[in-house]
Amino acid sequence: MKLGELFGTVMPDPGSCALMAVPLFHITALSPIALCSIPTGGKIVMMRKWDAGKAIDTIAAEKVTRFTGVPTMVRDMLEHPNFTPEKVATMKNMLAGGAPVPPSQVAKMRNKTKNIKSGQGYGLTETMAFATVIAWNDYVKNPTSCGKAIPLVVQVEIRDPETNKPVPDGQRGEVCIKSAMIMKGYYNKPEATAKAIDSDGFFHSGDIGKIENGFVFILDRMKDIIIRGGENIDCSEVEAALNEHPGVRECSVFGLPDERLGEVVGAAIWVDEGVTEDDLSKKAAELLANYKVPLSVNIFLHKEELPKGATGKLDKKGLRAHYGGIVEARPARSML
Repeated sequence: MKLGELFGTVMPDPGSCALMAVPLFHITALSPIALCSIPTGGKIVMMRKWDAGKAIDTIAAEKVTRFTGVPTMVRDMLEHPNFTPEKVATMKNMLAGGAPVPPSQVAKMRNKTKNIKSGQGYGLTETMAFATVIAWNDYVKNPTSCGKAIPLVVQVEIRDPETNKPVPDGQRGEVCIKSAMIMKGYYNKPEATAKAIDSDGFFHSGDIGKIENGFVFILDRMKDIIIRGGENIDCSEVEAALNEHPGVRECSVFGLPDERLGEVVGAAIWVDEGVTEDDLSKKAAELLANYKVPLSVNIFLHKEELPKGATGKLDKKGLRAHYGGIVEARPARSML
């Protein structure tokens, strides 16, 4: 990918118009939308509350050229009955971030928005959002990657959480980031700062990932890894498998308590009418090793979208707590 393709959205462009559909207290709105609109000299159109139909109408009316939001927002627009290529004809870039993008959605974005450069980025509040970016053909070829470290600006390493030493290419570990945009520290929390930023200047993200041929792959949060009988399971891998079922609209995978195994795989899924727990478990079994497959009894179906926080991200913590409580109340749960 050429440097210009990465930074084209922040070059002077008076005709640039960004649609902001996430709150300004979140780094997605502050950095890639608000701050990146300053060098372009473009305008920002703000939505008070997310509505895919209104977003599509706003893009057409205001001639919006850029959209950055969570994957759910992009999916909502692509699947909305009012979506047509003509209504988004002014769009140049449509970027998703803040959560893993299902691989099937990457292909759908390319097919329905052929002239729009789709992509995603990875970063945290502590890194001013920017760390890696992937777009266009690289995105289609590597749909499960969040891209490469931004050239000349960011250095990304995968380090062993125990030794803090870099691991070989393809091996999993903690994603660590170094750049001029890393925070100076947490306000009045020197101990937390020292824990987050090591002596080499690398910020420890708390994310588990790997690097292959320069492409960064985020596998899970360290605290969200499911450890089933000593085997590590990445929630994102299970989510990607479940999203392959055509009746799945939204999916969140998390660990559930189990007396014998410690944890087992659980999932809350927004599905179309007629889809059953057995259907989803069987689909996962086609794509995953047996120990990663959620049993039907641990799949919880929703007939409407899953709960989210103010930024539009799925409330995985709340879902895990809610369904963990249900599983805890079951008799003989060690047999599940």
